This record gives sequence, C-alpha cells and structure tokens, in this order.
Amino acid sequence: DLHSFPTRRSSDLQGPSNEKNIEYVEQIHGGGEYLLELINQILNLTQIETGNIDVSQESVSPTVVVEEAIKMVASRAEENKITLQNEASSECPALWTDPLRFRQIMLNLLSNAVKYNNTNGEVIVSNDVAENGCVRIKVTDTGPGIPPDKQDQLFQQFNRLGRESGDVEGSGIGLTIVKELAVYLGGEIGFESEEGKGSTF
Repeated sequence: DLHSFPTRRSSDLQGPSNEKNIEYVEQIHGGGEYLLELINQILNLTQIETGNIDVSQESVSPTVVVEEAIKMVASRAEENKITLQNEASSECPALWTDPLRFRQIMLNLLSNAVKYNNTNGEVIVSNDVAENGCVRIKVTDTGPGIPPDKQDQLFQQFNRLGRESGDVEGSGIGLTIVKELAVYLGGEIGFESEEGKGSTF
C-alpha cells in the first residue's frame, strides 16, 4: 500500500493562519488521502479477488466512518456544486468489521454519488436497522440514474456503462471493489435506480 501524506501542523504553514485557511488545508489533506485510497484499491483488487487480503475485525461506529468519508469527499462535492446531507442516525449500533475496508466501501459509494450527479444535486446518507439486526446504510444521489437495460452490468469490472467517452474520470472498478469487499466482510450490496431521478446504494 502507498503511504499517506505526512500531517502538517497549522503552525508550519506560511501566511495568515486563520480558521478558514486551516479548513482548506484539512480538505486538501483529506482529498490527497482519498486519492491514495483509490490508488490502493486498484492495487488491492487482485488480493480481494484471490482472497489474499488482510482484515482486522473490531467494533466500529458506522456514524464515525460515515462522517469521515463525507469529509473526504466534501471538496469534490463543493467543486461539483453537490450538497452532502448526513441523515444517518447517531444511535446506529456498532458493527463488528474492518474499519479500513468499511471506509473504502463508503468512499467508493460517496465518490460515485458525487461524480455521477447533476449540478446542484444532492447526496444523502441514511441508515436503518433491519428486523434481523443487520445495519443498512444508504447512499442516495439525485443523478441521471441507471438505464434498466444496463443495471445487470453495474458490478462488472471496467464497465462504465457507456460513460467511457464522457468527461467524468473513472476506472470502472469502484463498484466491483464495493461488492467484493461487502461480501468478504459478510455483508451485501444492493441498489435501486430510476432513470432521470437518481440511485440509492
């Protein structure tokens, strides 16, 4: 895996050190780590598929992971004029899972929701607890949605559903990694999408 960027203190920065400047630096730092996460996902894809991936099981707060992931995509959302709304309940029960892999899943879903959205669109994160005790986390966007005839191709590797020639960059493996990781961690991934209205994962 690639190493993360070294953390810099606000006192190391040149020029006026007000709260807004510190906020910008934190967003830049978070964005850099987010890009490294994506690169690491590509490097780890083979490990996931062959089962040679290390996981550490521990008690994880979904609320904390969701908040971290939202912060890491905040600058991209602002650039794309996308509003991020966190409606996930803080009372959501803890999960016994791998915090890094869980965050990878959330980052991929949030990144896609921001990238494949409409200008001035919204991304909403919510959650609930199913009758069997499983926690369901939803990422909803107000984008163009996925055409019905392409929905069965959604989790295929390197398949961008005809968006290869568009102006949105992507590798076409993000959702493949989400599905592989979710299953590997004992969960599952599903979605609902209506063309012209958006999608929920």
